[in-house]
Amino acid sequence: MSFDEQPDGDPHGECAAEIARLKAEVDRLNTRILNTVHMIDAGSTKGQIRLNLTAALDDGKRHDAY
Repeated sequence: MSFDEQPDGDPHGECAAEIARLKAEVDRLNTRILNTVHMIDAGSTKGQIRLNLTAALDDGKRHDAY
């Protein structure tokens, strides 16, 4: 389902900006997940992994503030 598309299906204006923002957020989160997997594979401690994930969540909160 979509909200605010042109009849040809191409998103415009605020929708295009929101789609771009969401894609960037997905990319950021995928990178954090991959970094966490690498940390686990490298034998990082639970504390180090927790710090990494906490930083990812904090970064997301700051990002949403913009």
